[in-house]
Amino acid sequence: MKKRKIILRDIEVNLCIVLMIVMLIVATLGVFFRYVLNNSLVWSDEICRYMFMWLVFLSASYAVAMRKQLTIELLTTYLLKDRIGTLKIIKIMDNIICIVFSLFLVVVGYKLVINTIEFSPVLQIPMKVVYSCLPIGCLLIVVRIVETLLQKEKNEETAEYR
Repeated sequence: MKKRKIILRDIEVNLCIVLMIVMLIVATLGVFFRYVLNNSLVWSDEICRYMFMWLVFLSASYAVAMRKQLTIELLTTYLLKDRIGTLKIIKIMDNIICIVFSLFLVVVGYKLVINTIEFSPVLQIPMKVVYSCLPIGCLLIVVRIVETLLQKEKNEETAEYR
């Protein structure tokens, strides 16, 4: 499981890096062509927008894997810092709510992908490819949350036996 987790993380990181580099190059070319050559690239904005959508969901999954996602820690840090049992329950409920919401987005995203028949205006890319970032990214988020929960459980079990 650990090897699969590392391979998945490496794929996510490398895809995010490639998307960022290609977005930077395409956006720079778009600006150069528009303002220096006075001849716009009609496809540059569209491809950057679609790559950014994929980047958002892939990097969100990576952030969950690294435990760097946005959280509101006021309740857990200041109000419940002395109540370890309550704190554990709140963190587990937080993860369950994130899983349920992400699974909801997987289902909604899947329906969106299945029912989409359009093509992008300029590049003529099937919008199914573009919209598939939602169910794939949210499914990766669910996988990462479950991995985190299993890792925490495993660490707690080994700490009890020491």
